[in-house]
Amino acid sequence: MALQLAAVGAGDGLAAILAALASQQIARATVEALEDTRLVSFDAGQVRFVHPLVRTAALADLTPSRLRALHREMATVLTSPSQRERRAWRLSAAALGPDEETALALERAAELASGRGGYAGAALALERAAELSAHDGARAGRFYAGAEAARRAGQTEAALRLLTRSEAHTSDPALVAAIALTRGQIELLCGRAWVAHTVWQDGAPAVADVDPAMAAPAAAAAAAGAALAGYAASALELAQEVRSSSGHDPTITLITKIVTGWASHMLGRSFEQGLQELHSAVELLQSADFEVDTEWKVLAAFGLAWIGEGAPAQAILDPLVNRLRTEKSWGTCRWRCKSRLSPTAD
Repeated sequence: MALQLAAVGAGDGLAAILAALASQQIARATVEALEDTRLVSFDAGQVRFVHPLVRTAALADLTPSRLRALHREMATVLTSPSQRERRAWRLSAAALGPDEETALALERAAELASGRGGYAGAALALERAAELSAHDGARAGRFYAGAEAARRAGQTEAALRLLTRSEAHTSDPALVAAIALTRGQIELLCGRAWVAHTVWQDGAPAVADVDPAMAAPAAAAAAAGAALAGYAASALELAQEVRSSSGHDPTITLITKIVTGWASHMLGRSFEQGLQELHSAVELLQSADFEVDTEWKVLAAFGLAWIGEGAPAQAILDPLVNRLRTEKSWGTCRWRCKSRLSPTAD
């Protein structure tokens, strides 16, 4: 029992293993006897096996039900606030089927991981939480949240896979729209601008049928994707359509100004008009009292850099890249850093 529990709970430290053994009325002397075999050593509160294969052998002897029971034993003694994430993963390993309590614990663990910039760990926790969810609605939402965390971690393939899993469990129009928008963002991040444009453009009409409020952002994003892919005429046409039908939504206004200015210049039309649109977009960006997604900040910088306005482009990118580095948003930072070093900038 002591060897098995040490093998399962090695990462939790000696104190947790002793507490788990005590809960089973197993004396401390048993642990000391285990150390005397020289298979395991206890140093500075840590558990170390003489060779990794010793631990592997101890785990291999466990039946699946016994392994789950030992994970559950370890979870019961991980009670301090600093152990919440480890406890959630122990509960996860002990779960046999859907378990909403464990799913919630993993969701909270993901929040803690995200709070310190651990987006890759958050994505794993949210994926497991989704798998343990009792209902499709919660499952789809957690897969989507996991995709967002994976995107921020720079794990684009994992993010796309999680979006597909989310889509398979939902018919909620708002979530379907969010999935399309995020999938387009990831395709854009991967350098597949035309794919992003297609994803956004194809998604916009379907979204409009069930949630008109989400249609304009998708169409505006499609215009941006077309511009980044070099399809200036399509970008300009889409931007003008969206601008004329979206009212006074500041985010839509921002995106369409950027796209119109950039596309006008690419098509060889009025340079002054294009520059005016881009500078107007930057003024809107600088005075914004609304949430602006980082993609659109970078798009504004791209547009300015394209027409030779390197200094204002750099003024947008520098603080943005520094913030993303501080937040450890490597997935978004990678593209921003690349654009920051673009040879088109002054």
